[in-house]
Amino acid sequence: MSFPSKTLLLLFLVFTTAYSHGQKIDGGNRHVVTFCGDSLAYTWGKNQHGQLGNNSLSGSSTPVSVNNLDNVVWVDAGSNHSVFLLADSTVWTCGFNSYGQLGDGTSNNSPAPVQVSQMNKVVAIAAGTGHTLYVKADSSVWVNGLNSTGQFGNGTTTGSNLPIQLNTIDSVWKVAAGYGHSHFLKYDGTVYS
Repeated sequence: MSFPSKTLLLLFLVFTTAYSHGQKIDGGNRHVVTFCGDSLAYTWGKNQHGQLGNNSLSGSSTPVSVNNLDNVVWVDAGSNHSVFLLADSTVWTCGFNSYGQLGDGTSNNSPAPVQVSQMNKVVAIAAGTGHTLYVKADSSVWVNGLNSTGQFGNGTTTGSNLPIQLNTIDSVWKVAAGYGHSHFLKYDGTVYS
């Protein structure tokens, strides 16, 4: 395999903490979100919609701590929004919200994390390009945001700025989301898309 002569391929250390290694890292459209053993979330990259969650619209080439979030247990990055699951099973989001993907009942972008309405007892999250998925402890699936290609899986193309329960699937324990699509892993090992 050859590369153009002006291509530079490098890996470099982004940051380290005094705590254990990173637990999860995910990339959106030019931003990165991660959390480490210190239970804090860190982000870096573009920030034109507030997706870094540091109450700013300025991008950062180095990791910044997400404002006012402690006990982070999982993170995921959408195209221009970030999603954080906390140890108390609540979900917080920040960034682009034109489609309601932040789940706060508005279409206003937020540079600081906002709590997702009605989402408690959440055990899994996933962020797509313009939608967000949640699995609650009872294995129910909830979704909000853009649904233009039927990514909700509920037989419609109507989006929502508040989480709605999907009555088309149950017994789910993991979810994944991408550009206009969603995937559901059930406890019996079957996958639905």
